[in-house]
Amino acid sequence: PKKQIDVHAPALVRELIDSVDGVVEVLAGIGAVHDSDGERPKVVSPIAFEGCEVLLSGLVDDVDLDAERARLQKVIDAKTKQIAGFNGRLSNEGFLANAKPEVVADTRALLAAAEADLAAAESALTNLG
Repeated sequence: PKKQIDVHAPALVRELIDSVDGVVEVLAGIGAVHDSDGERPKVVSPIAFEGCEVLLSGLVDDVDLDAERARLQKVIDAKTKQIAGFNGRLSNEGFLANAKPEVVADTRALLAAAEADLAAAESALTNLG
């Protein structure tokens, strides 16, 4: 039998999973979906998804904590670089004056998403212990 994992996620992610009537659970091998505000399992693998921290449990035999820390640090480094690029673009008067309003709005949205992903990855790294 295929090993199943448990997902501990905020309401936004749980609603997304629930909206496709079991497809995500089957394809991802999810046994149960829990509220992340509940009791936190001792051993989890945190991931950032849509700016949220999602915890995966049931991977006890498969989690390499050093590798997970390294993966999260790579995400943090990449998001930090993205944020610097977006901030640089948005602080450039030439960009703001010449770019179409929708391009500026898209850049602001990308900045907000990158900041949310960075916060989730930093939280995940902190909570990893």
